[in-house]
Order: sequence, then structure tokens, then C-alpha cells
Amino acid sequence: MTCRRGVHRTLRRVEVNTLSFIRGRLTFLSTGSVGVGFQNDGGYRFNERVCACHAASDVLGSLLDSRTALEEFFCGCAARLRRLRMQLIVHYEEHHELVRFSACEDVRFYNSFKIVVRTESGNCFVEEVPLSEGLPETLMEDIRDFTSTVVGSQLSMATLVRRSAAFEQLDEALTVLLEPRAAGAFFHEIIGHMIERDTYELVKARLSHASFDPKIIFRDDVRDYERVCGLNKFDDEGTKIVPITLVADGKLCNTMDTQRFSGEGGLSGFARAESILYPLLPRMRMSLVSSSTHIERPSLPVRYFRMEKFLNGSVMPGSMNFWIQGSGAIVQEGVRVALLPHAVVTGNVIDALERIPYMGDDERAFFADCFKGGQTVRVGYRAPSVVLKPLRISGTAYMLRKDDHE
Repeated sequence: MTCRRGVHRTLRRVEVNTLSFIRGRLTFLSTGSVGVGFQNDGGYRFNERVCACHAASDVLGSLLDSRTALEEFFCGCAARLRRLRMQLIVHYEEHHELVRFSACEDVRFYNSFKIVVRTESGNCFVEEVPLSEGLPETLMEDIRDFTSTVVGSQLSMATLVRRSAAFEQLDEALTVLLEPRAAGAFFHEIIGHMIERDTYELVKARLSHASFDPKIIFRDDVRDYERVCGLNKFDDEGTKIVPITLVADGKLCNTMDTQRFSGEGGLSGFARAESILYPLLPRMRMSLVSSSTHIERPSLPVRYFRMEKFLNGSVMPGSMNFWIQGSGAIVQEGVRVALLPHAVVTGNVIDALERIPYMGDDERAFFADCFKGGQTVRVGYRAPSVVLKPLRISGTAYMLRKDDHE
């Protein structure tokens, strides 16, 4: 089902509720707007902006009811971090949206709670906390765990950096173990963006006939994740959102198409825009990575790189070469021997995905704001741990002493 818009008038009503910890206080702000416009050659014309109202969610209500307890807790966390020359930033945001097409309408909602710890050197550590039952106690526990982890890692890194002779520049080909968060972001960046139809036209000659490891199942399915991806029944063209398999049985099965950027297949609801002011682009929604077979994890080499957190990455469409940056550790004989806070991993997309030694069954879901074409939309990915065959690893490796080892 598709609600074809052509040049029909549309309405996109958005309200954003935010709750931020600023200068020792939890500050609530609600803003609303209505954008009325029409689509013409892939663009929007914006006509007016007026106030809109939506009820706050149960999550926001629970947070506001616990405002005093949360303020006291956040103040305590912030004070501890200040003594270590770190800053705490806490931000809750929820989006209520109504999109009305000529023949249908869509009601959407998503929320996110971000915790940011900023260090004296300007580094930012960001964690998104899933909000569920048990607020505010579960939220406090999540924040306490995250801040403790950041403080511990930063104190360890500060100790390593002070040892002027305890680091070296690494440039080595190593087997790579991606933890679930890094694996999900890896597939999102190096294959997901490549099969969004606007980009796919640049790589079609190389990617359409590529052979992938038959274990790889790469799908996009927003079901059960609507409230974290900000989607519901229809995309921003009015096309019904349906699940789709993108890679399976060793080959590319489908691409992410829109009415403007379309191929041979049908439309599955991938047209997205940050707001009515932006053009529609084919964008991922909820990327799901899994394995068609479950095997025991093979013995890893004596020395390998374990990427724990993905920072960013990119693919060069002409060559299909990629680079990704993340933090992790060199593991040798089962023991961490060096930390790499900004490791760069390079390789070729087709070569890396042609054979994958191992894909686990420890799948976990994560959510983020994805930037492309000058605009940001809400996305998610779920993946297990993945082992990649040797890739080039470079970066500053801070060597660990025996008393630093886990």
C-alpha cells in the first residue's frame, strides 16, 4: 500500500519535549510546529509554522514526578566528575509526530536518553540509555555504571599516557573481533549505506555481482522498534513500511529504494527526511544482522584486535575500500597487551564480507542518530559479535604492564 503524494499538500506536525540537566537543575522544554507544504521534484516548500500540542509520554511523566530525586542524583554524579575535571551532560528527548498525506496519516513517536561525559581534553563519551519500566531507579543504575566505566577507562588511559615510553605506532594486519555494538555499526556503515539507492547507483557495477559469505543475513525490519526509530506505518512518501531482506544466501537481494530513487524492485518504505524542510532520501531504519548457521566460536589467533566501540567510518564507492575508526585492545594469548583508543581499520568491503570466520548468536540492539546528506534521522541496528579475517590496523597502541591486564 502506498499513499502517492505527487504534488498533494501534506502536513507534518512535530512536538519535541526535552528534559536536560543544566547547572544543577532539570529543565523541561516543549516546542511544537506544523509544517504545511508539498512535494515537488523531491523537495519541499515550507509555508507556515504554528504551535502544536501533544500529551507528554508516560516516560516523561515518570521522570518529572521524580525530578527532585533525579536532580540530587545528577548533582552527586556531576560533583564527583568535576573533581576529576570531567563534565556530566544528561539529555532526554521525545518526538511526537503526525504526518498527514492526501489519503492517509501516520502517528509516530520516539524517545532517547543520552548521557555525555566530557573530559578536560574535550573527548566526549556518549551512552544512550534504553528507557523502560522501573524509572527512575533503573536510569540511575545505568548512569552510575556508565560514569564509573568512563572514569575507570580515563584514569587507566591517563596512567598509560604518563608513561612516555609505554606506547608505539601500530601498523599491522590482524584478525578483528567486533563486539556487537561495533559489528552493528560496521554493517550499517560499510554495506547499509552502499545499498541505499542513491549511493547504490555509484557502486552497482561492483556490488550487484559480489559474493558474500552465505552466513550473512542482513535485513531491515522496524517491527518492535518503532518507538526508538521514530517510525510507524508509512515512510515520508506515504509508502507502507514493510520488512525486507537485503543480503542472504551469499548475494545482494534488494536495495533501499524510494519513489525518486527506485530500481527494479518494489518500494518498502525507506524514504526519510529530518523534517519538511529537507529533501527525501533513501535511509536505513532498523538494520538486523544475523547468521544463517550457528557454530562454536573458533579459536582466535594468538594475537588479534578486539574492537569494543565504533566511532565512525566511510567507504570510497569507486574502489569499495573502507576505513573504520574505533576503540579497542590488542589481545595476545588471551590477555590484553595494548589499548588503542583511536584505532583505524582498513580493508575492502567485498573482500571483507566474502568470507567471515565467525558470527555469534549474542545479538544486541543499539540506536543512534545517523547523519547523511546534511540531515540527521533516527536509526537502529542489532548484531552479534563478528570475527573478520585479517585487516590492516593502525594507530597509537598504549602498552599495558602485567598489573594492568584484566
